[in-house]
Amino acid sequence: FAEGIYIREMQMKKGQLGFSAIHKHSYGFFLLSGILASSKEDGVEEFVAPCYIISPQGAKRIVYAIEDCVIVTVHANPTNTEDLDELAKLNVVFSWKEYEEYIKNKK
Repeated sequence: FAEGIYIREMQMKKGQLGFSAIHKHSYGFFLLSGILASSKEDGVEEFVAPCYIISPQGAKRIVYAIEDCVIVTVHANPTNTEDLDELAKLNVVFSWKEYEEYIKNKK
């Protein structure tokens, strides 16, 4: 945790598949080691470490570890909470209906 942000690390073993929630905000994504395939709206993109991207608001991904991977993400934490459930409420939703409601209420 740092002022206004939440940093987390995830390790994926070769052959592991992962599914993300729908992100309310853009966030920093750092692939520190390994090779990762990630779904996009227009296909699949392969990332080779070391690399970083900014994942856009509204992103929901399926990822596949081609090699063992270490991933670090950086998310908004405007209340400086250390409660992981609260951080999830601030940053992600789990259905497109919830995301549409979030966008509508944000305006």
